[in-house]
Amino acid sequence: MRDLLSSIREVYRTYAGEAAFQRVRVASIVAASLVIAIYGINLGKAALPAMALTMSILAGFTFTALFSGHSLSVGDLPAPADESDRHDIGRLRILSSNFRLRSKFFIIVSMIDLFLIVLLSIELRGMTEIQNLFEKFNVQFMFSVAHLIYSTSSFVVKFLGMAVFLECLYTFYRLAETILEIVDLRRAYVAAALDRL
Repeated sequence: MRDLLSSIREVYRTYAGEAAFQRVRVASIVAASLVIAIYGINLGKAALPAMALTMSILAGFTFTALFSGHSLSVGDLPAPADESDRHDIGRLRILSSNFRLRSKFFIIVSMIDLFLIVLLSIELRGMTEIQNLFEKFNVQFMFSVAHLIYSTSSFVVKFLGMAVFLECLYTFYRLAETILEIVDLRRAYVAAALDRL
């Protein structure tokens, strides 16, 4: 849990300068997740398999990108020739660090989301039999309490599952944006070095 909280803090630090946008984005995710949790009917049969597949594919892409150290390394680039080159190398290091932090966060959170999806896909059968058993022992109130706890837990898991899923999609977007910026910056850096030769 401490690792997750640390990852969240580190990732949100990489969004420096976007505080207003991030507040709106998080509020939008919370609102959308609440609407889906409240009004989503039969979420398990319709959306959960697609959500699980999406999370698995995106986690696989992220995991693979982490092993592609070539795109994140600056060691194979020509030595900086001027202040502009030093700035580009510094920017590449920051982008690489952001990519690693966001990847770590994404993988942790996507595993949590897959766990929540599994929880949501579990259907309990025999509620009528359980209710009859409670009535037989004349403890109908306890069944009502148990049913309330179950309903509340189901709502919370549905809300968290959707919120985490939407957060994962955004984080993957930022990962893709970061890796594309790294590739473009590396290409421009190498091209400028070749032009000087």
